Parts: sequence; C-alpha cells; structure tokens
Amino acid sequence: KDGGYYLIGLRNAANEIFENVEWSSAETYEQTAENARRIFACEPAQIPVWYDVDTPEDLKILRDEFMKNEHFRKIAPETTKWMTANTKVFGIAEN
Repeated sequence: KDGGYYLIGLRNAANEIFENVEWSSAETYEQTAENARRIFACEPAQIPVWYDVDTPEDLKILRDEFMKNEHFRKIAPETTKWMTANTKVFGIAEN
C-alpha cells in the first residue's frame, strides 16, 4: 500500500533488481519493477496489494485479521502460533 512490495519470486538470483532503488519510498516498487523489466525483458506479475508490518499498530492489525480469518490461520500456522503465544505484545492479558 505504501509503494513497496512484500514478495518477490525469482527462479534465479538477480541482485541487480535491487540496485539504484530508493528504499522506503513511494517509488520503491516501481524502481524495482523497472529493474526487473530491464533485466528479464518482461512485465513483472503483480499479486494483490497488502500492507507492511512495520509498527506495533501494524502487527495488531495483522493479528486481528488472523483471529478473524480461519484461512489465514490455516495457511500460516506458525505465525498464528506466535501471535497466540505472545499475547502480551498485543496488550492482551493471558487467561
């Protein structure tokens, strides 16, 4: 959502896609995608927009989504396990 990305999948390592990129900016994704276009001579596929988990507030949003969505809990059981075991991080008293 903030101009970056959360996943890059490559068949082979290509560190050059990360060169000359203004990190943590609204241009991060576009600069990286342009590098990929130049290196691989194709248009990068895009997956749905998601958000970063950079702050404690972001982590609480992620936890709330996991607790509401059974699909998330099934596809990321270790993340769910961590969030359930670390309730103090979220300001939740343990029972």
